This record gives sequence, structure tokens and C-alpha cells, in this order.
Amino acid sequence: MKHNLPTNKSNTEIYTLAQEVFGSSVEADAWLNEVHALLGGISPIDYMKTENGKLEVQKILTAILYGHTA
Repeated sequence: MKHNLPTNKSNTEIYTLAQEVFGSSVEADAWLNEVHALLGGISPIDYMKTENGKLEVQKILTAILYGHTA
């Protein structure tokens, strides 16, 4: 994982979900480190520094996985 977040269960679960959504760790890392409009122009990695931020990133990834808009 290429980020500065501590490795814990919720971060690992979100990273695993990102890998599932994007098909590889390289693509997951790229998405997690790019700014995102739905997160106010903040990267998912930075947004995940709070519990609410983690939930929002997980919500977006789940929406992408199932073909819905977040």
C-alpha cells in the first residue's frame, strides 16, 4: 500500500476493496492517491484520515463496484 495511513483493519479493508474495484494494486494505489471531485478535490488517502472519511471512500468504491453513482 502506497500511503501514509497506519495499517489497520478498516484501512486494509478499503484497500482490498479498491484492488477488487480496479483489478490491481497499481490501479488501486493510483485511484487512492488522485484527487476526487466527490471528496471536495481531496485524494481518498487524505480523506481516509477520519472515520467519516473512510466511510465515504468505501461508499464511493462500493458504488463503482456495483455500477452506481456515489
